[in-house]
Amino acid sequence: MDYAEDSNQHDEQTLDEQLDTLELENAEAPAGEQDELLKPIQVLRFEDLKRAGICKDWSGLKYLIDRCGFPPGFVLGARSRAWMADTVSAWLKARPKYSKPERLRGIARRNAARAALKRELSA
Repeated sequence: MDYAEDSNQHDEQTLDEQLDTLELENAEAPAGEQDELLKPIQVLRFEDLKRAGICKDWSGLKYLIDRCGFPPGFVLGARSRAWMADTVSAWLKARPKYSKPERLRGIARRNAARAALKRELSA
């Protein structure tokens, strides 16, 4: 019985010592690093990427990874992959902005074609 009590006290002491060590390490870190250490990590799964409109299917995602510089993410299991939210948002911010050209219909399309023809003839 004495041995069990001694081993429990020893375990409690080492646990307390470990907690003290962690508190000292965190106290020595600058305030910004402490916040970073405590900040939860946000992980995105494939369904999250689909919901955000980044891709529609796995082949589209593979195209983005292979040709557009999308982060490859990391493997969670045999058939599971995830991405860090901050790397995905950084990739989105770094992408060039593209806007669809306005599609003209009917009379506006005909008038635009006539104006383009006049510019060509006058040049």
